[in-house]
Amino acid sequence: KELQGVKAKYEEEINKLKQNMPKEEKVEDSDQITYEPKTGKIVKINAEWKGISAGGSFSRLSWRYNPQIFIRPSRTATVTIRLTQPERSTYAGIGWYIFQAEYEEPRRLLIATEDDIVAKTPFARDRHAEKTFSLPKKKEPYVLIPC
Repeated sequence: KELQGVKAKYEEEINKLKQNMPKEEKVEDSDQITYEPKTGKIVKINAEWKGISAGGSFSRLSWRYNPQIFIRPSRTATVTIRLTQPERSTYAGIGWYIFQAEYEEPRRLLIATEDDIVAKTPFARDRHAEKTFSLPKKKEPYVLIPC
């Protein structure tokens, strides 16, 4: 009985999150992408999230509201992901996660566990959150979630 109550409460929370999801932006059509032919593809996305789209870290249920960027490498590659915030005297805590999606078509990630995390940065009150790592080619996209 207790487990059913927890499950019902969890499903209710998921349904609320689904209804309030911010709309995804199509990055492919943006002038925010640049290419560096000699070293590979450099993608630069200038964005700001606040209010409902600032869901916080994975430790909070609201992480699902954060922007979700789908990555599908054409081959196994070494990638560097850097999240940067504007220069100021004090910084908000920032970091990011990469999850492996379950489906071939990009879908917003709503449920995940620590085991689903492919890569992440520590969360710190710093200007940058950056990590370089190998990202294998897969049919299913990866989901980058900056927080």
